[in-house]
This record gives sequence, C-alpha cells and structure tokens, in this order.
Amino acid sequence: MPTLQQLQVIVAGMPEHMRAGTLVAAWCGLRPAEWQELRRHDIERHPQPPVDGVKLPDRVVLRIDRQAHRKGGQWNVTPPKGGKTRKVVLPDHLLPVLDEQLRKFAKSGRTGLLFPNADGAQLTRQKYYNAFKLRAKEAGCPGASPHSLRHFGGTAYAQAGATVRETMAMMGHRTPAVAMRYQHVAADRPVFLAGRLSELAGQPVAPKKTEDQDDNENGSKE
Repeated sequence: MPTLQQLQVIVAGMPEHMRAGTLVAAWCGLRPAEWQELRRHDIERHPQPPVDGVKLPDRVVLRIDRQAHRKGGQWNVTPPKGGKTRKVVLPDHLLPVLDEQLRKFAKSGRTGLLFPNADGAQLTRQKYYNAFKLRAKEAGCPGASPHSLRHFGGTAYAQAGATVRETMAMMGHRTPAVAMRYQHVAADRPVFLAGRLSELAGQPVAPKKTEDQDDNENGSKE
C-alpha cells in the first residue's frame, strides 16, 4: 500500500486523464472495475445550507452499482462484487479534481464515462495497470498495484475514525472479517489516538517528544 507521499508522486506522474480516477480510487476505496465504469449519471450533488453566511460546496455522492470487465473484446457490466451496491461520499478536497475531470476529459451526456481513456473509449484494466505500475516503481513502492489504492482508501477511512461497520458500508464488504483486512495501522497511530483521548478528557496535549529528549530527561540511554 502506498503512503500518502508515494500516492502524491504516483498521481503526479500519471497521464493527466488518469490522475482524477487514481485519486477517486484511492480516497473512496473503489475497485478498478467500479471507478472505471462510473458515468455522469452516477454523480449526486446535494446543495448544502450556508453557515454564518458562507456558501458551502455541494455534497457530492457517487453511486456504485456497477462494475465492468472486458472479455473477448466485449465489455461485461454486472453489479459490484458480491452484489453489494453502495453510495460513497466524495471527500471535499476531491471536488475541484472531479469538476476539472468533468470539464476536460469526461464524455458528454448522462451516460458519458467519467474516466475514459485518452481516445475517449473505456479505460481498460491492463492499460491502467501498466501506467500505474511504472509510476509506483518510480515512487518507491514497486509492489503496489491498482488494488493497493483500495487498501489505501479503507485504511484512511478507518484512521479518520470510521468504525468497522462504517468501513464495510464504504468499501462494499459483507462481513467484518473482510473489512478488517483493510485496517492497516500507521506507525504513529497509537500516539494520535492517545492524544485524542486526552482531548476528549479535556486535558491539554503535550508536544510529542523525541527519543533523544526522553533519554536526556531520564539521564541515561538504554
């Protein structure tokens, strides 16, 4: 699974028409066959009431009710894996990314593809895989694959505070056991959680100390 920094390097190196799809796949935890089949009519926009006179961006929701696989030169469109349809809220930082994709690359009409290939046809799994693997290697994570973006999304969602049940809903999982496979733990996650506990208790959170500072205060180094 790429780190946030590696994801940024991957996205920056991808062909321009593939960047938005890569970001949506990563932050929304979508399978390649799901996001590559998304079309304009799968976008829901919900206007938000202003807060203190400040206009808020629309709440954008993606309907995930199909996936597409190419076999024998034909596209086969089916319900998502396991038949689990769902709606995924697009994080606010991706709204301008999606809007730019709609302006520059998405096909026109309600059924127009959101993330087509450079020639306007449906992006194939192999073409995207080849482009992704090259940039992943350049980013220092040669073992990552397009499916690793799904792991990134599930992990980020959990680290943002989602429960296992919420992660299941976002990822389209049927059982907690499957959802738990995506609960990777970042190295500094325990420190973050301990800080959040102190915040909940109403106590100030002390700055994080380095190992050298701890050793100096203890007067010795083990």
